[in-house]
Amino acid sequence: CNKQNGELEPLACRNLDEKEWKARRERDQHRLDKLVVETKTPLAIDDLRADPRRWDPEFCRKYGLVSYLGVPLVAKGEVLGILSFYTREAHQFTAEEVEFLATLAGQAAIAIYNSQLYEQSQRNLEVLKSTNLELERSTKEQRALRRFLSDLLLLDVNELLQKMTKQAARLFKAEYVWLRLFDDAGKVRDRAVHFLVG
Repeated sequence: CNKQNGELEPLACRNLDEKEWKARRERDQHRLDKLVVETKTPLAIDDLRADPRRWDPEFCRKYGLVSYLGVPLVAKGEVLGILSFYTREAHQFTAEEVEFLATLAGQAAIAIYNSQLYEQSQRNLEVLKSTNLELERSTKEQRALRRFLSDLLLLDVNELLQKMTKQAARLFKAEYVWLRLFDDAGKVRDRAVHFLVG
């Protein structure tokens, strides 16, 4: 069940043309399945041909689908999906069959729910790792900048410029750094030679 729009998304089927089934299910939402989602209880139909709520009569005729049982996959009070059963002959689902399939659906729902929680926790972990790496990089840059700024007052101009190029090269992993300043006549002069990292 899509959490954003509440629509059921077809995932898998057996003994039907899966492409055709998915295409039709995406186009025409199944009224019976929607009823199962709303009530959160199993729904059995002995004869789909006589039920006006049936999904896609043409498709049901083509594959000879006669009886239906829809069982909700419920975990933590939330409907995750539906397990739908169809028969090609009229079948009256017994209370024992419905109970057994509801138990099976309940176990499947718990497994799906736990799997979704695990996947979400893995995504959160990746985001956290990425954020921590970015924070670590930013902290290193700030530490280097603080060290550099604290030395500014202790150095003469030439030492300062040499240190500046060296720190900039190390900080940004640059191969070469040039520092050029305007002199008194307004001409550009190299004041600190390039610094080769490595």
